[in-house]
Amino acid sequence: MAERVPVPSSPGPTSITSICATSISAAPISRAPTSEAVLDGATLDGVNLSHANLNGAKLRNALLGAVPLRGPDGKPTGRNWPVNLAAATLCDADLTGASLRDANLTDTDFSRAILRSAILVGAKTEAAIFSDADMTGAAIPAAAQ
Repeated sequence: MAERVPVPSSPGPTSITSICATSISAAPISRAPTSEAVLDGATLDGVNLSHANLNGAKLRNALLGAVPLRGPDGKPTGRNWPVNLAAATLCDADLTGASLRDANLTDTDFSRAILRSAILVGAKTEAAIFSDADMTGAAIPAAAQ
């Protein structure tokens, strides 16, 4: 079972340097200074990483998907809260085998990133940059090809 990491309640930046095989869900980490962070195997479903600097980060086999929303009665609503990587920079990041299913990747820069076997099915990739990215074997939406 993945270790749970306490998430700050303040909206300010959070520094992340090494979180392996950890679960963080719906955390407010936007604009966090996370360059070269090691997040291998981390579960970051529903996390807000908009505008985050993830240049050179290691996100191998990380889960960056959606969190199923539940109603006040605790029952599933059938809706999901996706991870938000809008306008984040992931230049030279290693996302080998990462799941970005249904993620918001609008304006995200994946220049020279390694996305081998990554799953981007259902992801919003409008204006995302994939220049010189290694997308060998990746499941990606047509717009990102």
